Amino acid sequence: MTFTKTSQKFGQWADSRANTVFGLGFSSELQLTKFAEKFQEVREAARLARDKSQEKTETSSNHSQASSVNGTDDEKASHASPADTHLKSENDKLKIALTQSAANVKKWEMELQTLRESNARLTTALQESAASVEQWKRQFSICRDENDRLRSKVGLGSQRDRGPGRLEQAEEMGRRKLLSPLCLHPTGRRETFLSPPSMPHHPAFLDRGAGRTVQRDKQGEGEEHTAEEEDRGAGVRGPRQGDGVERSPKTE
Repeated sequence: MTFTKTSQKFGQWADSRANTVFGLGFSSELQLTKFAEKFQEVREAARLARDKSQEKTETSSNHSQASSVNGTDDEKASHASPADTHLKSENDKLKIALTQSAANVKKWEMELQTLRESNARLTTALQESAASVEQWKRQFSICRDENDRLRSKVGLGSQRDRGPGRLEQAEEMGRRKLLSPLCLHPTGRRETFLSPPSMPHHPAFLDRGAGRTVQRDKQGEGEEHTAEEEDRGAGVRGPRQGDGVERSPKTE
């Protein structure tokens, strides 16, 4: 029998008498090398034992031809028994190693199948994740375009609403500045109000055209006073605006 390495961790040998091929697997190449060396030593020891047995058998047959057949067989058995015992023990060891190797091979095959299934599941999950990412990218692009469109629409609407409002506000402020010092009476006379135009019902205003001051209360009722009475109440009065006539100071 000859042991042959078939790979870094596997080897085999053939038994021509039994017409059987034995294979072994190891966890490392070093163990395989040690097993090959041990196998070679056992093979050499078996060959030497067989040669010695043959030599002793020939010597004993020539030396005692008159001995009985049973005696010769007993002698052969006595000389061959140590070698046979050694070969049997080595054969048992090889059978145990072969059984362990077969069990390890089955275990490794199961682990390999498990890894293949796990790899297939991970590949499927990765493909689904990539498809989901692409879908979310498309959805994000659609939402971003919609957001930009709505933002531009809102900006145009706010500009359209704010433009006329500011113009009207400026015009109103200009009118108030122009009308605040002067105001025309419905009869055509110029009037100077003691209150701004926004308060037409102020209790007092001056009627310069009539030359008198009209005092009105909050209910709209009042009494008229002449200019002379007003001068007596206020003291010396200078020229009045709108009359075009100067008055001399008057004392009581």
